[in-house]
Amino acid sequence: MESGILGPSLVRGHFVHPDHNILEQTANFHVGVSWNPLSNGRLASGIADIPAYLKMGIRVGMGVDGEASADRADPFENMRMGLYLVRAKYENASVLSPYQVLQLHTLGSADVLGLGDKLGSLAKGKRADMVVIDPNEFGHVFDPYASLVFIGGVEDIDRIYVGGDLAVSHGKVCGQNVDEVRHEAESRVR
Repeated sequence: MESGILGPSLVRGHFVHPDHNILEQTANFHVGVSWNPLSNGRLASGIADIPAYLKMGIRVGMGVDGEASADRADPFENMRMGLYLVRAKYENASVLSPYQVLQLHTLGSADVLGLGDKLGSLAKGKRADMVVIDPNEFGHVFDPYASLVFIGGVEDIDRIYVGGDLAVSHGKVCGQNVDEVRHEAESRVR
């Protein structure tokens, strides 16, 4: 506390085993939390108590933490794993819904990063960064949120827009010379 770093611009990663004092400080100082269920499961770190954090008013977003500790940087798999882990921890399927998990992944993450006014939802004045999923991939859809979280994956992405501009269509990068970018990345790594 004396360092002055506790505040809305601080993001605590993973946040699996906080004690009561840390929980209170996190809530009182509006510190954000990046929930990384794939990584936490891969590393056997534990299960973040997301319902308790939300009840305390703690700001929660979701991250995949990269392939080094999550094996697959798939936000859909991350949402699914998070939902399964929390439900198993509570032994209650109603403790967290697919809609809530999707909201944590989108609006929650934007808020935690301090970008809620620019990202996280489709609204006038926001950047229009979005993915388009072909719902035909899911068969008959009763609940779009449940379908997206329970059976969606990166392979189901049809298009990606960044700032409202088409960036990827049917798995192909648009408006970029991929070979040139790859060559540039390889030369920088060397």
